[in-house]
Amino acid sequence: MTVSDLVTTVTDRWRTAGRDVLASTIAGVLAWFFAQTVCGHPHPIFAAIIAIVCLAPGLPSHTKQALGLLVGVGIGIAVGEFALEFPKNMSLFRGSISVFAAMMLASSFGLGPVAPIQAGVSTLLIFVLGPETAGYVRLIDSAVGIVIALLFSQVIFTPNPVNIVRTAARKLLRDLANALSQYSTALAQRDHKPALTAMGKLSAAPDSLVALGSSINWAGQAARWSLRGRLSAREISDVVTKIRSPRRKALCLDSTLRRSAG
Repeated sequence: MTVSDLVTTVTDRWRTAGRDVLASTIAGVLAWFFAQTVCGHPHPIFAAIIAIVCLAPGLPSHTKQALGLLVGVGIGIAVGEFALEFPKNMSLFRGSISVFAAMMLASSFGLGPVAPIQAGVSTLLIFVLGPETAGYVRLIDSAVGIVIALLFSQVIFTPNPVNIVRTAARKLLRDLANALSQYSTALAQRDHKPALTAMGKLSAAPDSLVALGSSINWAGQAARWSLRGRLSAREISDVVTKIRSPRRKALCLDSTLRRSAG
């Protein structure tokens, strides 16, 4: 990969993540501000953390992430508070059993890995920091962070799933067209070096194909878990149907190129 290709790849990744990074940064600041001014918590770090985690780039669904965080934190605090009622001897054994029970309970809801992770962490924090710091206060901070995150993901910074799928499809076609054009020119000029460069670009095309598949999967999640996705569910279905046929052809082309390169 040349320096130009590396710069283009990094730039594309920044462009993809930039919207969510900006949203999570602003949401984290606002969550801290509201938890501090409205709830009176001097250091509401959990409010900011929850908002950032809910809006982090690359998530298939910010709403599902928020719900998983809330369930995980609630279960973890409840289990931790309950476990504190038992005798304090064998604290390590009691803590490990509590973390196990909290994570198992959170796994029952099928909300992804974030729910059991948060349940285990919340239970552990109850034992380490005590319920005054990690219990009720953390639950309120988490609720503030989740409300701010949902406001951003559902209303303010809601991405258009149709445009995301179309952008990924255009990138795939553009990469293939540029590589094939360069390869055709190199063959016409019987120049070996540009032909190898073009083959290298064709070999990188599956990355764009994988990105397109991820965009389609994300759009499907958005149609289920976001307000804007639900409103454009029919349009998402139409766009995905139109894209799948060329996508299959691209898969066949990639397989053919790999056989020829081999």
